[in-house]
Amino acid sequence: MVSDLDRRLAAIALKQHSLISLGDVLAEGGSAQIPKRRCQAGFWEWVHPGVYRLAGVPWTYEARVMAALLAAPQGSLVSHLCACRLQGLGFKTAGIELTIPRGREFELKGVIVHTSRDLRYAKPVSPEGIPTTGPDRTLLDLAGRMKYSTSVKKAVEEGRRLELVSWSSLIECLADHSRQGRPGISKLREVVAVGAHRDEITDTDSELAALSLFREYGFPEPAMQHRLYGDEGILQAEMDFAYLDRMVDFEINGAVHLLPAVIRKDEKRDYWLAQRGWTVRRIWWEIPVFEPVEFVRIVRETLAGAPIVNH
Repeated sequence: MVSDLDRRLAAIALKQHSLISLGDVLAEGGSAQIPKRRCQAGFWEWVHPGVYRLAGVPWTYEARVMAALLAAPQGSLVSHLCACRLQGLGFKTAGIELTIPRGREFELKGVIVHTSRDLRYAKPVSPEGIPTTGPDRTLLDLAGRMKYSTSVKKAVEEGRRLELVSWSSLIECLADHSRQGRPGISKLREVVAVGAHRDEITDTDSELAALSLFREYGFPEPAMQHRLYGDEGILQAEMDFAYLDRMVDFEINGAVHLLPAVIRKDEKRDYWLAQRGWTVRRIWWEIPVFEPVEFVRIVRETLAGAPIVNH
């Protein structure tokens, strides 16, 4: 006779490529002895420590990936080439790759294991019901893995064709993950700069691209959208990127800043800031996206000429 527990576990297995974990058993109210009994009875088969499968079901690539993930530490995700394969981004012969949280340990024969300090930005998706890093993060990890940008470019093009990623989402991913030494950042940024068209980039994209460059090149984190008020409490300036200790304001200017009314408003604002010791550096919106080296040069030279202010 099939018990209610077995029915519930079978329903879980149906969603997990015929696999069941010890955690599934315990979560459904079963004991730690259930898997052993089911294996002895020939209903289940042992796969990995704490991972079992319904007996007699043919193996698939997806099942092997899910089995590895169920055996991994909590919070792990399928990643890199394996995630590309599952998401339809190419690499149809990829093996099994997982990323686990930094500080955890895990080894499994035939599985490539990475560790990450920034999985919180991964925005997971579940192709075939298998949790993987989101497409943008997957492409970033791919960029860190591939020797040549052409492979990354091809995967990005496929991701855009499938509407899994956009230039905006890739730029946001760069901003989230950028830090000194982070693999893949420069290569993915290069693909964006070469592939994106001017009319596909928004003002927000440009600001996020700028933020990612501040982080990638090790500049101190600027204050974003910092506000300054006049003596009567009237807002005088809202800054894109402000270095308060150096009194430097970096502004990313879009096409709207070419309008005469906006030019007059900017001039009045910048004069007010200059009277109070601020340096305002306006940078055309295309530069952080399409000319990152030039953006970094401007920031570095501007900060070098603005020593720390003793308040």
